[in-house]
Amino acid sequence: MFFLVLACGSATPSPAKAPLIEEPARAPSPPPPPPPRPARAELTRTALNAALDAGPGAFLAKVRVVAARSAGRFLGWEIEALWPGAAVGLERGDIVTAVNGRTLERPEALPALYQELRGASEVVVEFRRGLERRMARFPVVEDAGKLDPTPPR
Repeated sequence: MFFLVLACGSATPSPAKAPLIEEPARAPSPPPPPPPRPARAELTRTALNAALDAGPGAFLAKVRVVAARSAGRFLGWEIEALWPGAAVGLERGDIVTAVNGRTLERPEALPALYQELRGASEVVVEFRRGLERRMARFPVVEDAGKLDPTPPR
């Protein structure tokens, strides 16, 4: 290291340097914005009813879940996999605890939930991510052309 310092030195004096001009202090640049959230597809009444008509088996063919338990107590359904490209705010490891306020401990709870969802204005999925409780809301959009309450004259 000592030799490196000596090698950089010079025996001849350096020419006079121009005075330094101080630049104004710059404010630190703000952090980059977060990436945009993936667009969420609309949940139309027709699509919701078609999923309900297909039954729980068709839905479970796209979503893989296992019962999550703690000390023998049912906590909810842990998501192991979602369908490719799913942008629903849920991810692997999340534990679904209720849908529209209904827990789904037993298969017998599904018919009542499915019946409620037919007329629901939104689907609300309550879930846990780690220790944090979260909620995903999916408003049900009436299909185009069916919203006009005034008949043509």
